[in-house]
Amino acid sequence: MRFVKSLNAFRKSLLAQILAVSLGGVASFFIIIAILFQTTIIFRIFPASLGGAVRQFSDLAVLIEDIPADTEELVLSAVSGSGLVALIHKDFPPGSTAQSDFLERFASIDEEVAAFAAAREVRFRYLSRFGVLNPRPERSPDKLRAVTALEISTKLQDGRTISVVFPPAAFFLGGSLGPFALISFIALMIGIVTIVLIKHALRPLQDLERATQHFDGVNGLASIEDNGAEEIRRLARALNASQRRVKTLMDERSRMVSAIAHDVRTAITKLRLRLDQPENVDHTEIEQDLVQMQRLIEDMLTYAKSNQLKSRLELVNLAEFAKTYVKDAPTQIRGETLGADAPFVIAADPLALTRVLNNLVDNAMRYGGGVTLTFGLVDDGFEIRVEDDGPGIPEEHLESVFEPFFRLETSRNRDTGGSGLGLGIARVLTEAQGGVLTLRNRPSGGLSAIMTFPEPCKVS
Repeated sequence: MRFVKSLNAFRKSLLAQILAVSLGGVASFFIIIAILFQTTIIFRIFPASLGGAVRQFSDLAVLIEDIPADTEELVLSAVSGSGLVALIHKDFPPGSTAQSDFLERFASIDEEVAAFAAAREVRFRYLSRFGVLNPRPERSPDKLRAVTALEISTKLQDGRTISVVFPPAAFFLGGSLGPFALISFIALMIGIVTIVLIKHALRPLQDLERATQHFDGVNGLASIEDNGAEEIRRLARALNASQRRVKTLMDERSRMVSAIAHDVRTAITKLRLRLDQPENVDHTEIEQDLVQMQRLIEDMLTYAKSNQLKSRLELVNLAEFAKTYVKDAPTQIRGETLGADAPFVIAADPLALTRVLNNLVDNAMRYGGGVTLTFGLVDDGFEIRVEDDGPGIPEEHLESVFEPFFRLETSRNRDTGGSGLGLGIARVLTEAQGGVLTLRNRPSGGLSAIMTFPEPCKVS
């Protein structure tokens, strides 16, 4: 099953597509060459290529007539050893006929060959290795290596018939540039088709490049189509996700700057109003305004750097950590065990975990009244839940409240609405420790903030 999945994944890959196109081009070239060199179609396409073969045939016929009979076999064997098949028969081979186009080619080669063709009857026939056409010569079954061949026959002066079987490769004997030009043309055309197909396979990469260049994070997302090879599909999905993250970060930055500017401007306005009435200046109120501005800036810096904090990690037993937190908490909270109370050790920053719980508990106390901290092993790992008895949060806002400066209570009063960074800081700090923070409305009423740590630290 795993092999089948791996095979399907490879089949959809870019490497497989390029290999298929390349191998298809090479295979097509060799198939076409095989058709040309193993069938007699080449003699039809380039009749001029018979020039050298015809000259060799005429020279052999004249030579056989001039030599003693006891040396004929030696000459025929020598010719056959060069890749041809030369035989002597009592009569013309059955099925051989005179073909005008080939005879015209005889007459156009040179005067000597033309005189030879004019003085003799020359016949032709096509031979087949598999008997589809006239069967191959039985006397030399291993000499004919082509699928088909052309046999040329003529009568000798003593009445016998000499025939020479030329395989398609014999067209090179003519010394014509035509066959080489044909091969070059075939290679060029197959190369062009292969390049076009490979370029088509790589087109999604060009679309990725254009979409990436057009994305500026301001004028919306440059959506990248999820098509092409599997590697390109994965890259497109990754780039789309990256664009969404970048757009989210840029929108978040804009909201953060706007919110900070609003809060700071509000505090400055309050200070100016108080200073405009020096006789009624209350230094305590001024100090509270400055403290509020300082806390806002500290929260903003903590949120901005929460994913980049280089804290000193320690081995933390989450069960013991939760028990200690409940015991030492400045406010009254209830502690309950969830599932099995077993050790679950992670590598984390205890101060960051404490900051997360402080934010969650503070949020629960402000909006929900009583707070319960539940912890223990679950199927997904280890959970720490901060639960309250408040009204909860509308389902459509369970994720929105993690966004910077998003507040269900719209006032800018820190004692009611807060700065809007508490839950965002809690989530990014939790993720920095390897956990996940989610919110869920309790069926019995209230809100549950759930910190989930999926895997313990393996200590060898």
